[in-house]
Amino acid sequence: TELRSQLNEQLRALDGRVDTQTALVNELQDWFRRRAELHQDYATKLDKLAKSLQARHKEQRIKRGSCTCSVSTAAGTRLVNQTVKDARDQYAMADVYLNNVIPRFTQVQDDTAGNKYMDAKLKALKARNEYILSMDSANAAIHKNSVEDLSDIVDHYNYDML
Repeated sequence: TELRSQLNEQLRALDGRVDTQTALVNELQDWFRRRAELHQDYATKLDKLAKSLQARHKEQRIKRGSCTCSVSTAAGTRLVNQTVKDARDQYAMADVYLNNVIPRFTQVQDDTAGNKYMDAKLKALKARNEYILSMDSANAAIHKNSVEDLSDIVDHYNYDML
């Protein structure tokens, strides 16, 4: 019975470990989902900012006509281009999180909670049951043999004494 309680304790510990791992994977998955949303929001705001800057520069060029300062125009163009690039980078990060990282966490969660854990648990239960049955059989055999052998020894001892 002590062995049985130890085996049950080990199974409970494994269950607790799987629960902890599942909770951790859920937490990480949620964090990356929120991070992807932030990247998407930031990218959208950068796009709006770039379009606003482009419109403002276009409007200023029209107002000034051909008399535009090439330095301010070049700086404005660089600023717009960098903002557009930053927006693309943010969209790319959001895409990586949404299409690569989060689905991988889903796979890990499925593996932890489903195909490998249940198989291992089933194998452990079978092995445990076989061990317990073997121990019961061995104990029964030892008991039977010791009772029979003891009576034979007593009978032989008594016979020799006579």
